[in-house]
Amino acid sequence: MIFSERLNHAHGIIDDWLIEMAGKAPEGSEGLLFYPYMLGERRRENTTAKGGFFGITLKHTDPHFVRSVMEGTALGIGRDVGLFQSLGLAVSEVFCVGGGSRNELWNQIKADVLQMPLALSSEPEAGLKGAALLGAAGVGLIDDLAAEALARRVVDKTVSPQPAKADTYKSALQEYTRVYDHMLGFWQAV
Repeated sequence: MIFSERLNHAHGIIDDWLIEMAGKAPEGSEGLLFYPYMLGERRRENTTAKGGFFGITLKHTDPHFVRSVMEGTALGIGRDVGLFQSLGLAVSEVFCVGGGSRNELWNQIKADVLQMPLALSSEPEAGLKGAALLGAAGVGLIDDLAAEALARRVVDKTVSPQPAKADTYKSALQEYTRVYDHMLGFWQAV
């Protein structure tokens, strides 16, 4: 069945089909990198960034592209975690909520890129809960915001990293970061 026909099916079927396709590509997508900045980057040094694929070769097929999209978002998280760690912040677990946290392959990719546990929550209103906690702290109702947030979090499942994937994703993250840093300032504001 061709891709456009799949788009006419229910949303869940498309997701399952794409996830199955991504599972056919090897870890690291054989060097294909995806940069998920279609709306720009949130950090002020790169707000005009654009999304894109880098490292495309003739060996890359549909599964590589789909998997590289999942890996690209995970590598972006990995880059951010690395920045926190370089500032001396201890990061030992990443907490995930929302639609992407329901995708088993994507969760495993994120855990493998980070090489740390991924705590998953089915909390339907995590953003609202966080905003309420911030507001409560802002008006003095909460003394220790971090402790209160930890006490109120809901973890339904934890995904453990696979140490056998560490080298592949460490290399991918280094290349992802190298290209990211090289592209800083490339896209100009219009």
